[in-house]
Amino acid sequence: MSFINSSTLRLARLPLSRATSSLLRSSISQRTPFIATPVRTFSSTPIPHFSHSIPKMGGKVQLISSVEEYKSLVTDSKEPVVVDFFAEWCGPCKAIAPAIEKFSETHEHVKFYKVDVDNLSDVAADNGVSAMPTFLFYKNGELVDTVRGANPLLSVLLSPRSLLSKRLIVHGGFL
Repeated sequence: MSFINSSTLRLARLPLSRATSSLLRSSISQRTPFIATPVRTFSSTPIPHFSHSIPKMGGKVQLISSVEEYKSLVTDSKEPVVVDFFAEWCGPCKAIAPAIEKFSETHEHVKFYKVDVDNLSDVAADNGVSAMPTFLFYKNGELVDTVRGANPLLSVLLSPRSLLSKRLIVHGGFL
């Protein structure tokens, strides 16, 4: 069975030598359609499954999932709070996440939260978040500092020997 489409018919109408024309027709008639081409499957090859997943939080980092939860945990808090605004697709967010998790383990008196900007875009907009990651620092419910981006300076600030770490330990909060 041969499958000839309109472009093949146009090509067949061109004046060609007998040998070229004969060769062309025989090669076209021997082709099988792409759909009928057998596909070899490998059962040992795992099939990737992609699904939306909530990032795993280590240490004391908690994912905020609603506007009401944000208000009660962050703006109504009397304790020092660090809020990490992130997105699942954000590479720098993923790169800095382990440092934030480790920091949350060493500073138990500070509350650490994450907000997915794709799920809580209203919260992100209300806080002026325009880049990810953005870190907001609260003390007694008041915003005291903002850091945008996962730059090397932030990693230094989050190290156990940093000035920020020492302030948190000595004063029990942000100055």
